[in-house]
Amino acid sequence: MAISLEQLRAFASTFENGSFTAAGRHLGKHSSSVGELVANLEIDTGLNLFQRSGRAISATDKAQQLYPYAKSVITEAEQFDAKVDSLYAEQPDRFTVAIDTAARGSDLVACYAQVRREYPAVELRVISGDAMQVISWVRSGMADLGIVYSTLSAPPDLHLSRAFNVRIVRVGAATQPLWQGTVNHLQLRGTTQIVHKFMLDAGLAEAHVEANHSIVCNNAHEVLEMVAADMGWAFMPVNLVQAAIDVGRLRVIDIEGAREDVWFTEIVRLATHPENPVMRRFVALVGDLPDR
Repeated sequence: MAISLEQLRAFASTFENGSFTAAGRHLGKHSSSVGELVANLEIDTGLNLFQRSGRAISATDKAQQLYPYAKSVITEAEQFDAKVDSLYAEQPDRFTVAIDTAARGSDLVACYAQVRREYPAVELRVISGDAMQVISWVRSGMADLGIVYSTLSAPPDLHLSRAFNVRIVRVGAATQPLWQGTVNHLQLRGTTQIVHKFMLDAGLAEAHVEANHSIVCNNAHEVLEMVAADMGWAFMPVNLVQAAIDVGRLRVIDIEGAREDVWFTEIVRLATHPENPVMRRFVALVGDLPDR
């Protein structure tokens, strides 16, 4: 059988839209052209795909069975075309982004999705860990780019570009009586703080650790659960804890005389790693994100 992609597209669009006219609008063709393509497909396959009654049509059982196969062929053809385009444009086969678990968010997911739409032939990989893990993955070549909370250092082998800022709050379990009112720094010092491991690894303990007792954790989501279980309090990005605050699991700790804390994120890549179009596009998307 000499079945063409044009026939399959006409068949699939007619099946999806319920008429030759609607399929024609979708494909940018006249309805008679769509009808002719479908009729030729029926001749080539020897199958009756649509029942016709005046201007009304309805898909037959055979069309129901054939449709997913037609869609699969169309999708494969589109992916082939996209791959040819990517090779012509010298795009990479794969793009790997490493994300600090504390920096994850729906805004970054929207950036992944946009890159996936614009570069469908490029395999997208997203991995996550704490800031120091992300940096090590970039250094080893396991990731093309990393997004981390800044460690306030500028290693010569890395290229760092500032991204979005994030408001940070101290949170504790909503059931803890101490957090029901304003506390002072002396009271805070006598508590247990759950500390993000990357702060210690980056040598930022003096600025970050405020309590005499601490628990160290390298996963922001695990920190949230430990805080909710009243194992201690922690500095947390407000976007990660807002839902838990709203439902009464966590409470923002009111510290006497405390100023608002803001951490900023950075996009990290090897200084010797040449940028490609996919990397540049992702960096531009992240750079346009508003502060959290």
